[in-house]
Amino acid sequence: MASLLPAINAYTEEEFVERAQLLRALNVRCIQLDISDGIFGIPENFSNPEIAARELPGMKLDIHLMARDVLAAIAVWHKILPVRITVHIEVLRDPRAVLEQIRTAGSERGLALGPQTPVETVQPHLREIDFLLFVAVPPGRSGQRLDPETPSRIQTVRQQYPHLPIGVDGGVTATVVPQLLAAGATTITVASALFSAPDPKAAYAELKRLVEA
Repeated sequence: MASLLPAINAYTEEEFVERAQLLRALNVRCIQLDISDGIFGIPENFSNPEIAARELPGMKLDIHLMARDVLAAIAVWHKILPVRITVHIEVLRDPRAVLEQIRTAGSERGLALGPQTPVETVQPHLREIDFLLFVAVPPGRSGQRLDPETPSRIQTVRQQYPHLPIGVDGGVTATVVPQLLAAGATTITVASALFSAPDPKAAYAELKRLVEA
């Protein structure tokens, strides 16, 4: 069964706390935290591991690093014991070494690629990871449109790796969820579709229904 993964991409501590409170009220147990450094992921967002641990107690966290200095970011975020750390292939000089550092830190190894990055770039590493994330918008700000080539890109990997967990993040709305699932996505990440909805609780229920149907 596919899963819905809410993501927090906040720009102030107040916004982070508000979104964390909503997810707690929805009884969400697994959350993606988007970390943008203002260089690779633009603009820079709010990121504080101590506050994340305080506001999201007992939750499984997937740290999505949209940062150029990946090793420094891993060193900061592994302290709160995330279940997964996802890094972008675009900034990795030595992908195997970075993925091994994540594994050694005790987290699952996630590898992400942006919409302009050829799928061939990640293929040499697909047997070394636990999760592949298709970021369907330029890394950074929430609320962008999903790149229309994303489903076919997912399908390319799914045909070669039928059991690899594959996620998609960026521009996800209720309208495109069925297409992404049909292409082979197993994790659907949402931010704006949830937090910018007139009724976030109703939006979450509908997205969850679509993903888990």
